[in-house]
Amino acid sequence: MNTLIHNDVLSLNDLEELIPGWFHLNSLSDFSLMGVGKKLCEYFHVDESTVYEQGFEFLRNVTCPETQKTAIPTLSNLVLQDDETKVVGFFQRLKRNQESEYEVFYSTSKLLKLTKAGSIISVTNRLKELNELYPKIEKIFEDNIILKKYYTRFASLSKREKEIFKLIAEGYSSKEISEKLFISILTVNKHRQNIIRKLEIGRIAEITRIARAFDLI
Repeated sequence: MNTLIHNDVLSLNDLEELIPGWFHLNSLSDFSLMGVGKKLCEYFHVDESTVYEQGFEFLRNVTCPETQKTAIPTLSNLVLQDDETKVVGFFQRLKRNQESEYEVFYSTSKLLKLTKAGSIISVTNRLKELNELYPKIEKIFEDNIILKKYYTRFASLSKREKEIFKLIAEGYSSKEISEKLFISILTVNKHRQNIIRKLEIGRIAEITRIARAFDLI
């Protein structure tokens, strides 16, 4: 495969006709895109020249900050190992533009040393295209982000706050919680305020999302 690409027998667009996903080449120095296929351009509604002109800024604009924290170290380690047989895989959250929602993708990458500069060749797939596996994989991915974000904050809750946190996530009202725990509604509401403050969340409804990630409900 490397020889076919090197001799211009196969282009990235040709690879995309043979194998599902987007094919792209990333610079070894800053991971900016130095080669893209038509599928990537079609998804982001851009042309190749725009991708190359913007460099790493293009990736910064379409990639979730959490993804950047995991993908960049993964690719950096791949470059440091300097092993063309090594293949790495990682999840990414990408969006078409500033107004759109992030979608989950999975990329596999390896070194491609066909020139003096070399590059990283990757294939990226949308998880939605994996049909029934997508919801399960997406939940694992999203839960992992929530666990990383809230682990320390959740640990700061008192035993009573964690107890009330779980009941709120299960849908109990302040009145029902007060009756269940034999405490006043004022005390329940005070605990609710402390929970929101410690978790640094804007809405009490976010508690349900966090509780699911921690397998509390």
